[in-house]
Amino acid sequence: MKKEYYSFHFVQKHSDMPSDLKLSFSFDRSYVIYGKMNNHDKNHYCKGFMILIKNQNHCKNAIEAFKYNRSQYLIILGIISFITGYSVHITNETDQIYAPINLPKDRQGNKLIFGDKDYTKDLNTLLSKIQAKNSLLPTILDKLRRASHHIESSYGTLMYIDDALLCLVQALEILFNEYDDKMKSNVKLQINNFLKSFFTTTLFDKTDRGGLIKESEKNILKFLYNGKVGLEAKIKFMLHFHSMLDENISYFIDNIVKARNKIAHGNKLNADNIYIYSNFFSSSDYPLKDTMLLMKLVYCLISKHYGLTRWNNQIKFVKSDVPLSYDTFNCILTGQLDIEDVDGKIIISETDYHIKWSTVIFYYTRLKDYDRKKIEKIFKKFFLNNVFDPHNCKEIFYLSLVLSEAYDLEIREKARGNIKLAIEHDCNLIYTYDSSIYIKPNDLKYEWFEEYIRVYSESTKQD
Repeated sequence: MKKEYYSFHFVQKHSDMPSDLKLSFSFDRSYVIYGKMNNHDKNHYCKGFMILIKNQNHCKNAIEAFKYNRSQYLIILGIISFITGYSVHITNETDQIYAPINLPKDRQGNKLIFGDKDYTKDLNTLLSKIQAKNSLLPTILDKLRRASHHIESSYGTLMYIDDALLCLVQALEILFNEYDDKMKSNVKLQINNFLKSFFTTTLFDKTDRGGLIKESEKNILKFLYNGKVGLEAKIKFMLHFHSMLDENISYFIDNIVKARNKIAHGNKLNADNIYIYSNFFSSSDYPLKDTMLLMKLVYCLISKHYGLTRWNNQIKFVKSDVPLSYDTFNCILTGQLDIEDVDGKIIISETDYHIKWSTVIFYYTRLKDYDRKKIEKIFKKFFLNNVFDPHNCKEIFYLSLVLSEAYDLEIREKARGNIKLAIEHDCNLIYTYDSSIYIKPNDLKYEWFEEYIRVYSESTKQD
């Protein structure tokens, strides 16, 4: 029997990939399986993805085969990255072969299992959606994989944080093409209902105004869709469509779009506000943590849109991690809302909403001195009563960094003590800390901390 030629690629797994992953699938001309491979050393095996792509008839040699199989290869990397949640890239490739191969007849079918969770149905759905005519999914998954790569490459340097944010927003813009008609239909219905009500209840006109209403509807739609529907509205419509939108996420999207616009349209750079390890100036001054939060939100939205279950549970984590909207937080500052301690958590009175310290960091670094003093006064007892927890070491470290120059003496001393405890627990914090993960550049000066770093570094050198 004549052997078929395949281009073979072995891509090493992401370092955090779970050990119990079981994955295999066929896609168009390709077959993918996750497993072990001898890496040029009989005594050493590494885990990764074996990707075989069947040669096209017009390809006469290996160079042509790799060239024409490239797009399918990239799509497969996008599938793996999205469905597993761990990005894989061409840079992780360790082997590339072009050879005649007979695939075993008893090879595994489509399968995706994490521990006791079976996502094979999701995998099959995703593969069918990708292969649908004019599918936007390959482009969307590529944007997500690129964003993930930029985020991973930005730890400690923030070199690609702007690029990551742009890729995620572009993925949302592409996805909106699937919602454009839905939004127009929704707008038409609301305009129609308003005009009918206007004629009957305001003008007391019982005459059939169907023709006038239709013409007015057309003119209003033309006005609205002549560059008037903003990116925020498009993203929020998609989130609302899937019951994912609330006041806090709406505010989060507003800030995301503002950051995106600064990058896309050019923004005056502030040379004073630069992260300590940056290779370049950042146009958006947006924290890495919030970009990672946006990634979770996009994964969840795409999962909902394509009828998958893989990332549906992410929305509860996003909702618990996004900062309070400014309107709600301002109600706390002005005394319109009370907060209380419930089992060590800061809760808005008469609700079950838990205010995380990340929200305090968010507003303390964005608001002016007058409001910072208010924040200190309101949250003082919660901060002073907060016991250092090694399991939440990093968040406490960054919160205490922000408060290390607080106006209130007790807060300031507590914050500095927390920093010392955090560094005792994890000494790497003092060398690898990157405030950009939690904190946007701001006008706060961390003079005590900078001096503490200097003294600590000198003492460790002597030891």
